[in-house]
Amino acid sequence: MNDKLCHIKRIDNLGRIVIPKEICRVADIKSDDLIKIVWNSEEKIISLCKDNNSSFINLVIENVIDILYKTIKCEVIITDNNKVINVYSNSNKLKAVKNKTISMELEKLISSRAIQCKEFDNISISNGIELKEHCYYFSINENSFNVGSILVITNNKISEDLKNFILNQLTK
Repeated sequence: MNDKLCHIKRIDNLGRIVIPKEICRVADIKSDDLIKIVWNSEEKIISLCKDNNSSFINLVIENVIDILYKTIKCEVIITDNNKVINVYSNSNKLKAVKNKTISMELEKLISSRAIQCKEFDNISISNGIELKEHCYYFSINENSFNVGSILVITNNKISEDLKNFILNQLTK
């Protein structure tokens, strides 16, 4: 199979281009996937690539989940910018939010660069699904952009040392 495909596309008046279906299929790009756009000023090349925030989030999961879920026994919800991507809990109610679109409240928290850690007694996780338990919100930050969040559900206070450890793990 030829590993290079070339298409010439016109940019519309709103600055958009359409990625051809053939390239989407080969590159495994689906509707709602994030695409990273990189400008190389030296070579005057714009490159598009499937954004792999999930690989960073997977690293976060490995480092943080061991401590939070397995050791301290906290329930944990992990999101990207759009949806709940994983739930570590024995609760079927919480497990039911996996793959659901996140709430506007959570979306606003993630999009706010100023908020890295916040405590809640209730928070909307997904439309119509309210978490009415004590939890901590931590933003997952990559290259100065919040790309997701971790919600830690616990009745216990999290120490400042543990908060700082989590925040360090969640920043790339």
